[in-house]
Amino acid sequence: LDFELVLDEDGSVVDSSVVQGPMEFICGEKRVLPAIDSGIKGMVVGETRTIPLKGDTGFGARDVTKFLKVPMKNMPPEATVGSEVTVPGPNGNVLARVLKLGDRPDEAAIVDMNHPLAGLALTMNVRLLSCGSAPDADDDNDVESVAVETISPGDSKTFPKLGDRIRIQYIGQLADSGRIFESTRDDRGGGPSVAQKRGRGSEFRLGSIQGIAGFEIGLLKMSLGEQALLRIPSTLGYGSSGAGSTIPPNADLIFDVELLAIE
Repeated sequence: LDFELVLDEDGSVVDSSVVQGPMEFICGEKRVLPAIDSGIKGMVVGETRTIPLKGDTGFGARDVTKFLKVPMKNMPPEATVGSEVTVPGPNGNVLARVLKLGDRPDEAAIVDMNHPLAGLALTMNVRLLSCGSAPDADDDNDVESVAVETISPGDSKTFPKLGDRIRIQYIGQLADSGRIFESTRDDRGGGPSVAQKRGRGSEFRLGSIQGIAGFEIGLLKMSLGEQALLRIPSTLGYGSSGAGSTIPPNADLIFDVELLAIE
């Protein structure tokens, strides 16, 4: 799908395939927002549709129970009102937006753990570029074909799930040559990316943006704090099409990933 995500209030574009590249997924696997999964049913190649994203079929309502008080001593020194920070939460580190900062060290800051787009009225304009039969469950395109090799263990109990917002650091390489095509740890690479803030890592919601299937499959197997190598076959990467001049067709990929935070 080509797509454009628009804020209904003022028509501003929040995200688009111009920036991220086309969205590719298997219908019914719940790797995209429910409204998108149901909204494209019956489309033919070349057709365009407008899909409203509201409530639980979109990014959900803004939940005041996800406002959290954090002691100022636990706040990152670079935190400012409106910025996104990683702070200690009830079940480990979480990503949150700063709503208020305390004036003294013994006061608390207030942060918002809701998704940034929660509670907003949004519309996604989509155009179907191509479609085809989903791979059989018993072929090589299954979850087990993504190998996860732990470099440094996590807590072994806190695992992300679809819909969670996570923060990671990663380096993406071509398996055959070792050439780095993308990295959040420095300025190398520059190819297809889910990174939003280079240097601070990649922050995104699992299943809500386009990404290669194998990358998300591997992340779902990692626990909080873990660093691992994800070995992704081309069938769960960019496939026979590749990605421009950066990733050749039928290229197996390796990602060195560290899972920093889960919300």
